[in-house]
Amino acid sequence: MLAPKDSILTAEDIEIEKRNMKKLFPYIESFNAFLITNEILDVIERRKITGRHRLLKAFCGEKSEHELFIICNN
Repeated sequence: MLAPKDSILTAEDIEIEKRNMKKLFPYIESFNAFLITNEILDVIERRKITGRHRLLKAFCGEKSEHELFIICNN
């Protein structure tokens, strides 16, 4: 988790970290399990992501046009 207020990360550093997390995520946890245990909101589209294909597109799409807000259900 990134805490920009508590660190010396610049906005550019945070963007780099977000891109790296998006690249690594599919190798860490399955998308099916992630959808079950979390609610994922697309801030740009103002929609809840419920389908595996939409989550895959948000994380692995060529364009980084999705800003995701993730709420853990645990």
